[in-house]
Amino acid sequence: MEAESSTMGALRQTRAYKKRKSDATIADPEDDNDDSKEIVRKSAKKRRIAGRLAGLMDLPIDILFEIFGHLKPFDLLRLSRMTKEFRRLLMHKSSVSVWKAALERIPGLPPCPPGISEPAWVNLAFDPHCHFCFTTGVRPVEWALRVRICTKCAKDQITEVYMPDVVIDERVDTDNYPFESLLPYRLGKRGRRGVLITELQKVKQQYKALKGKDARLAFIRERRMLKSEIQKHALLCSAWARNQNFDRSHELQQLKDERRHAVIARLNALGYAEDIAGIRYPDALEDHALVKKPQKLTDRIWANIKGPIIDFMEEMRTKRLAREHAQLVLERKPSAVAAFRDYKNSRLPVTDVMPQGLDVCDFPPVKAILEQPSDVTIDKDSFADIIPLLPELIAEWRVSLDDQLTGVIKFEDRLARIRRNEMLIASMFAPSWAEYDDYDDVYDDVPSPQSPLAEMTLSDRLKLATTVFSCKACTHNDGYDDGDSSESLYEYGLGSDGGYFSFHPVRVYPLFYPKVRGHRCLTRCKQPPWSWGPVPEPARKLDNTQKLRRKWTARPLKIDRRLSACVEALVTEAGLDPLSATADDMDALDVWFACVHCAFPLNSGKKNKIPFETFAFKWRDAVEHQGIRHLRTDNQWKKLTAEGIELARQEYETNTLSSRHNDALSKFTDEPAAEDNADKPDKSWLCVHCRDTPAEIDPSEFDVVKTHLAEKHDIQDPEENRDYYKDYAAVAPSPPRCKVLIKLDKPKTY
Repeated sequence: MEAESSTMGALRQTRAYKKRKSDATIADPEDDNDDSKEIVRKSAKKRRIAGRLAGLMDLPIDILFEIFGHLKPFDLLRLSRMTKEFRRLLMHKSSVSVWKAALERIPGLPPCPPGISEPAWVNLAFDPHCHFCFTTGVRPVEWALRVRICTKCAKDQITEVYMPDVVIDERVDTDNYPFESLLPYRLGKRGRRGVLITELQKVKQQYKALKGKDARLAFIRERRMLKSEIQKHALLCSAWARNQNFDRSHELQQLKDERRHAVIARLNALGYAEDIAGIRYPDALEDHALVKKPQKLTDRIWANIKGPIIDFMEEMRTKRLAREHAQLVLERKPSAVAAFRDYKNSRLPVTDVMPQGLDVCDFPPVKAILEQPSDVTIDKDSFADIIPLLPELIAEWRVSLDDQLTGVIKFEDRLARIRRNEMLIASMFAPSWAEYDDYDDVYDDVPSPQSPLAEMTLSDRLKLATTVFSCKACTHNDGYDDGDSSESLYEYGLGSDGGYFSFHPVRVYPLFYPKVRGHRCLTRCKQPPWSWGPVPEPARKLDNTQKLRRKWTARPLKIDRRLSACVEALVTEAGLDPLSATADDMDALDVWFACVHCAFPLNSGKKNKIPFETFAFKWRDAVEHQGIRHLRTDNQWKKLTAEGIELARQEYETNTLSSRHNDALSKFTDEPAAEDNADKPDKSWLCVHCRDTPAEIDPSEFDVVKTHLAEKHDIQDPEENRDYYKDYAAVAPSPPRCKVLIKLDKPKTY
């Protein structure tokens, strides 16, 4: 201690004091001049502020060391950089005990490694600055290299090389020894190892300065041992740093949680408890910039941040009230649906498409009632004044449906033109590829600017029988799509007319205007059982199916150009104009068509005309047959004469089939003969009492609906249009295909 005191005295004697500058001359105390007293008073005040801690260095050295013993290592380092006096004292060898005591109070910190002084070790472990450019905020430490280095300096100060793990000592006689293997390293990119360039050059100089193989081998062994020790020590330091980061993160999180709880307590006192509980994603009180700070909340800080946080809570209150009102609107919708259900049931049978409950709730007058304030009671009787307005509102709604359907036509035309242009470009650069494109002929049907079809308005084209819609939702029987899928209607399979890789639809449902507006998929969407979305609103629920109601949309529809070409051929064969004939016109003709593709010769004969046995269909079934069996071939249909139609009907009624060629015909058409005369089920009946309710069923056969009425509604003697009704989109089932005899030109192969 006496030695330390003598050292301290020597330091004090060598202290070089600078003369304090003063703008005023010290006045004579006996001078009674007030100005002079004021100057003396000001000068004394300045000296007192500047020398506030000047007496600290006059304390005994043991007292100073006792004070320093309560400081952290980084605090000691900063104190040593404050003044020259502190630096002389703390950087002296006699102060090493102070540094060691400070380092020992850091839990888990590895000991100071050999070759590094305690202040340098504190500087490496705690001072976040680059050791080369002195940039602050450099958190990561290169423990193996024992430096802190920023990204910019690392490019110039560190070199990354491929370093062998084992080096043969016999190479010491050469000057190309891998000196990188003698240095501690950090892991780099792609298996490389980074070493300090300065250390690498230093080792090279030391190695080359040695003479003799023994001296160099000893140097290599010494460097390897030093490297091993540094790498092991670096692992300990890295583990300690990770623990420190984790502890610091935990400490900061605790401060954030305490601040958040304090803010919530103050907000609850201001009446925002319900608003805090009603905050929903993506908003979050804990993510607010003034709330998530790791700082204790004091009265002064609360006074500074109270305004912005109150503004945030007012915004959250507005959103909460809006959500609650939106939920109230959803709960009111069943009342509107019930009122409209009575209106629809009073106007049976259905002669035109009627809106669903969700569509009615979007009518402006209905929406205005649903969105009334929360203190207004809304029930079924609240919509009594809207009932007289419904005919006009429904008429406007039907016009909007036609607009969506014409939009589908417009979109498909634009898509077809793009596809046709792509094929033209492909034929220019890759003719062989374009030759085998299977869809080129489909897009040839797009109306050109000079065609009569292009001169028609979209609303007129919508009503044509040649405008055939297909549904992307119900064409496939797999998946849980919502009707918006853009997948093709066809799948690869073995076909009778297209080889092993022919396109065949899973199901074909040609849709025509106006019945297409009542297609069920346009008001239904599938919901997968694994959906984690919000609970659907009551007006959308359906109990008897894994579907949900939705507002009418034409998104599931597309134009099927192949079937449109088939209908055009049938209309022309029937003697009507494809530019004016509608689906109702074709239904009124009551014509039958024979499929020429399915014709099977009964005998070879010698005449030019020989009899063929084939299938006959009504025109709608003919379109389905073309889509399923002959989609990739041209349309070959023959209209039956009145005599042929009568014979076909008689054959169907008497169920007398020619058994002479059943087996051959079954193989030719790739279809079972047992299904040739299977009646199509008439799934077109619905329950009146379940209409627009969660218990509503899909269109079913009459026996199914009758059983439903008896079991669910206890109605044993149902009456049409009172207990059950016919679906608007239902098409009367056509007779099943019948085998007929037709005469065709004798093929060259016979």
